[in-house]
Amino acid sequence: MFARIFFLLICISVTHSAHAEWYVSPLPAPVIGESVYIANSENEEIPHIILKQKLATTSQAVNYPALRVVESVGTINKTLVLDTSKEGQTYTGIYLTVQPDFKNFRKIARVFISDSLLGASSPTWREMEKRTIIYRYTDVDGFQLQNLKITFPDISSRYIKIQLDEDTPIETPISIKEVNIEYDVEEDTLEKTIKQYLAGNFDTPGLAATREIPIEQGVFTNSGDITHITVHVDDKLLAFRESVQIETSEDGTIWNQLHKGEVYRVKSSVFEGQQLTLTIPPTSSPFIRVVTNLPIEDTVTVRLQKQALLFKLDGSSPEGIQVHVDRAGTATSSYILQKELTNLGLVVPKMVTLELSEDAVAKRQLSNRYVIYSAIFLIAGILGYLRYRRTRKI
Repeated sequence: MFARIFFLLICISVTHSAHAEWYVSPLPAPVIGESVYIANSENEEIPHIILKQKLATTSQAVNYPALRVVESVGTINKTLVLDTSKEGQTYTGIYLTVQPDFKNFRKIARVFISDSLLGASSPTWREMEKRTIIYRYTDVDGFQLQNLKITFPDISSRYIKIQLDEDTPIETPISIKEVNIEYDVEEDTLEKTIKQYLAGNFDTPGLAATREIPIEQGVFTNSGDITHITVHVDDKLLAFRESVQIETSEDGTIWNQLHKGEVYRVKSSVFEGQQLTLTIPPTSSPFIRVVTNLPIEDTVTVRLQKQALLFKLDGSSPEGIQVHVDRAGTATSSYILQKELTNLGLVVPKMVTLELSEDAVAKRQLSNRYVIYSAIFLIAGILGYLRYRRTRKI
């Protein structure tokens, strides 16, 4: 009996001490999709597992309760007095539903709060510092852009006054159909376990997995799982709205359509801005082509599916560990760790940030140039061959 208790205590002690030995580090964007390994200052490889963040497939429906409009005053400079019917519950935003007949407007939204019901003209309302611009822009073809959400810091007062003031030289009326409220949702601040990391349920806030890639004749090369593509258009082109088609290829010769979307740049008194990013189905195809009538610049910005490294240290510090590119034996080290993780799913690893080694940066830049030039030569060769065939037929 005592032997069993002693053995159990040893197991608990070993398991507890092992918790601090596991680490997770976001994989730097320049080497996402590459064959990487991590090593200490003595260049000794450290076994690791590459984790991929699971992408959201569908957006969850959120219920925003409608508010009771106690008072509504004005049409151009409009004021609404709202009753949340709740006291002490925190909310962070309000959504306005504007009648569809009102196609172009721009208003400054000012937010006032009170713990007791007041009239719209009462001077007792307390104004929040933050102000929001709401707008709806509609062009002659019916293309529409809008922002009808009013945001503010967490507040919990029962009564709200929204004052919408004109923000354009031309006065435009507005009619509100419904007002909905967004209540504060508690964030998941619990630390992630190894089991959650392995399932892809993690994020690296503040660390964007983006990469700037040269593009030649609409074609660029890829070595990661791309989820977004941003094209760059000269600022001198003030206004446009164009379709963009994204195609993928395994060899640079046979192309398949992956996605078709639209980019725009608008400059008007109601709205001024642009959307040059396309959200695409994740792709790891080595060749990607952007087809559009727009004169895009010679680079694109891609957003990659985030990745991280899971590894274990036996009592040593993660300081000095760097990420390198290419080395045999990585798969074996991953297999070794996978066997150890069978009974460690609930362990919480520590989050650290590893540096990218100088040789990894150099190899990545060299690899980019080599693949780009190869793609250019391949495309030039194909075009030359087709021209030769056409000449022979003539």
